[in-house]
Amino acid sequence: MSKQIMQYMLSKYLESPQYKYIVWAYGFHGHRKSNFIKIMAALRELKAEFDFMPIILTCDLDENIKRMKCDNRDEARIDGAIRNTRTIYDEYPFPFVDITNLSIKETVDELKEITIKPSSLGYSFCRMKFAKPRKDT
Repeated sequence: MSKQIMQYMLSKYLESPQYKYIVWAYGFHGHRKSNFIKIMAALRELKAEFDFMPIILTCDLDENIKRMKCDNRDEARIDGAIRNTRTIYDEYPFPFVDITNLSIKETVDELKEITIKPSSLGYSFCRMKFAKPRKDT
């Protein structure tokens, strides 16, 4: 998906009063990290205001390999992913959810638990204040 499409979709979700939470599944390594930075900059230009909480989904190595094979990745790409990305998220101070043995529903339930009451679990949202100036000031 192109950066422009992601920016457009996120901006529309943020503008809509119908959505309280937006789950944006996106890897945060390689070229994706620079794309993420550009998308956040575009949201800043739109003067969007939102709370941001990265949550890292992880799984054990065997499950990760199985999933990559289901994505039709070749052995070289799988080996590269294991070598280059398996540990890069370890140092991030974000919540982790191990989804190795979780169903989609169980994963969603875990994400809800973290986002609905983050402080009771030791997490917090990062307030992104790109709000438009108020007209009365």
